[in-house]
Amino acid sequence: MNPQKSISGEAPEGDAANLEYARKQTDLVVGKLADQLNRKKVDKDLLMELGWSEEDLKKFVDRWQQRKAAAEQGNESGDAAKRELDDALRSLGLRPGELQQNAVQKDTMRDVHEGYHGPVPAEYKDRLRAYNQGVSRAKHDEEKN
Repeated sequence: MNPQKSISGEAPEGDAANLEYARKQTDLVVGKLADQLNRKKVDKDLLMELGWSEEDLKKFVDRWQQRKAAAEQGNESGDAAKRELDDALRSLGLRPGELQQNAVQKDTMRDVHEGYHGPVPAEYKDRLRAYNQGVSRAKHDEEKN
């Protein structure tokens, strides 16, 4: 049997339409959160899920609004802030990274072919993020010792 070859490459950058979609969605969410804070009717379930206090949510909304306002300035620091904001928006799900896919020989007995490894399903993203954070913490702790 032939050994499996690994095929790797770069994930494509999110195109301008996806970035603009992420920008609009983020604006809607931050706007809704700001409105909840103004009306003093914050979603308690959301705060519990995030592990945040109402003050933490206010700081988040303020930071995001400041970042957006800085990005809208028409000077050099505004350009840097816009790049930073775009990077933050990409990190919401349009994250470039290395893709790996194994090259598998055709299985004539069961008619199995090489498969595509796509993004993580939405229902598992929180679990994957928690796992990755745990692994990162463990590596960081090992480096300290």
